[in-house]
Amino acid sequence: VVSTDTWIINNKTGSSLTITLPAASSSTGRELNIQNYQSQTVISNSSNIVYIGGGVAGTAILAASIGDSATLVSDGTNWVMMRYDSNNNLLLE
Repeated sequence: VVSTDTWIINNKTGSSLTITLPAASSSTGRELNIQNYQSQTVISNSSNIVYIGGGVAGTAILAASIGDSATLVSDGTNWVMMRYDSNNNLLLE
């Protein structure tokens, strides 16, 4: 992930997509959106993802499901998952 990225779209073939996120300490407040166009897991290369609801940081970002997406925001220590949309969920407005 480079400094100008705001969207990361997983449209590769093969196995899981491993993302190297920028250091959370130098990215406070930065938002990244990740979208799955393939049925593959998306993971971070280090344990810096705090899932919705808190807890211990891990590597999981997206499940292996086409259409899933997530928004990550740096809190200066980790990348906090602020939103996870499963393609299998019905969203009502």
